[in-house]
Amino acid sequence: MALFLLVSRATAQQPMGPMMSGSMPMMGWPMMLFMWLFWVLLLILMVLAILWLIKQLRK
Repeated sequence: MALFLLVSRATAQQPMGPMMSGSMPMMGWPMMLFMWLFWVLLLILMVLAILWLIKQLRK
């Protein structure tokens, strides 16, 4: 949960384009969802990579 908050805070701090400034709220939602999904996938990949590395080092 703390990690999720950290990621959401990191994405919120990134400079957003005109889409995310609020001038186009309809365009903002899909972009926000896409960014959120991207970060979740990235975290899962990182965890899997770390687990794989640990498995390799144990041999």
